[in-house]
Amino acid sequence: MTLADRRRHFEKSDLFRQHPTFFNDHFAKYPVFVLNFSRSMPLTTEEAISILRGNVIIAYKDCIEYLGSLPNTLQGDNLGRFESAGDMKLAIRGIHAAYEKLLADSSITGDDCGDFLKALMEVLYNCFDGRGSVVTIDEYDKPIFCAPRELGIGKEACKDIVGVYSQFYSALFKRVSLD
Repeated sequence: MTLADRRRHFEKSDLFRQHPTFFNDHFAKYPVFVLNFSRSMPLTTEEAISILRGNVIIAYKDCIEYLGSLPNTLQGDNLGRFESAGDMKLAIRGIHAAYEKLLADSSITGDDCGDFLKALMEVLYNCFDGRGSVVTIDEYDKPIFCAPRELGIGKEACKDIVGVYSQFYSALFKRVSLD
């Protein structure tokens, strides 16, 4: 996401309006990847898994696109952790492999969802050499709180769907060593 795209994406948010320094220090400085659950209304655990998987796949694609644009705009010391455009292309191939693996795996269960976010965070950490990237999760609570009420999902199905999202978000609350 380019800086102009980031500004457009966040300009209506409280974060952008009330904390412009924070935005400029973080969201304007680092690459930003967005997981968007604003239209996520799963009726089953399978749909919940598909939504989570789809969002992570989009983030991988965005990362590949972002990195693919860098060799054309950066040179020499500005390549960051990459010593050459060839190194950057190698990193892109690694991300592409993770993307292809997630795309091809049709045996994913709710228990596997915790690995989606962890794998994405590891890829971004390794790709940007721990210097930073931002992953935002828009409307993270909608599938958990709004969808069951709005869709009239039964209590047991709702519990199962919440369990899938809990697994996904568990990567945020575990201390994971990325070294």
